[in-house]
Amino acid sequence: QQQRVAIARALVTSPSIILADEPTGALDSVSAQNLMETFSQINAEMGATILMVTHDAFSACYCRRILFMRDGNIVAELRKGDLDNTAFLRELLNILESVNRGGRYVS
Repeated sequence: QQQRVAIARALVTSPSIILADEPTGALDSVSAQNLMETFSQINAEMGATILMVTHDAFSACYCRRILFMRDGNIVAELRKGDLDNTAFLRELLNILESVNRGGRYVS
């Protein structure tokens, strides 16, 4: 409940940028999906930038741009472009597999 209140408090001010550290981490799956849909709507309709840190691939699929980090360095970037959610998730998981092996992703 505290996390939901904190998120609502942050959104009510119509911010131009939202910094979110694992925003879905303590939420149930329905609430997490609702939050990510809300973030997408705020980004599309209000032009707000959402800078989110997450380990959740499904939450990341709501993003238009993903930077992958390993040991403090950016090792890959993925842009959604015209990909549908299934193709985007597949590409995201391919990159994660490569990054988790310690390599840099090369497309």
